[in-house]
Amino acid sequence: WYYDVAPVVRLYDAGTYTITLTTGVPGTNFSCNTDTHVFTIEVYEAPEILVSTGDMFGPTCEDEDYTVSIWDLYDGNAPSVEWVWEVDDVEVDENTYNITHYFDDPGFHFVECTATNLCGTDVSGIPLNILPIPEAVIVTPPVICAEDTIPVVWQGPVSFVWSADPPEAIVPGSIDEGHLEIIANG
Repeated sequence: WYYDVAPVVRLYDAGTYTITLTTGVPGTNFSCNTDTHVFTIEVYEAPEILVSTGDMFGPTCEDEDYTVSIWDLYDGNAPSVEWVWEVDDVEVDENTYNITHYFDDPGFHFVECTATNLCGTDVSGIPLNILPIPEAVIVTPPVICAEDTIPVVWQGPVSFVWSADPPEAIVPGSIDEGHLEIIANG
């Protein structure tokens, strides 16, 4: 006789499970010729990863270091998990919880970390807006006469502070985002 009992055991969570199968001769209520088989099964899941800048101060400028960290990592109960960091699709580091990267080009960049174990892969990424270094351009004519104005324009972040010596060279109300007129008083 051969009976296919085809048991289905579904294990939904990672962990260690013990499954016991007791066999016997049909019609004997398992009272003779019983045999017991014990199986221990380790169940793993794919990893889960989440990265973050942890930066409360907003974007950074080019030519500065910026740190991105693993905020949360679930290893899926697997014996090992590995991860790889990429910046703009270029591998930069492995198996470190955070990376510090030097951005020498302004614009949008993408940092991601890929975690892998024997059951799968998970990817978490974060876009970064790297700002250009602020640059001011002062356009001055070769000769400045009393009551002439000198336009000043800048590029980059709009955080600015103007000062002049003497202070009255800056006329109240003449400051605008991205533009300032300096009046040469005689």
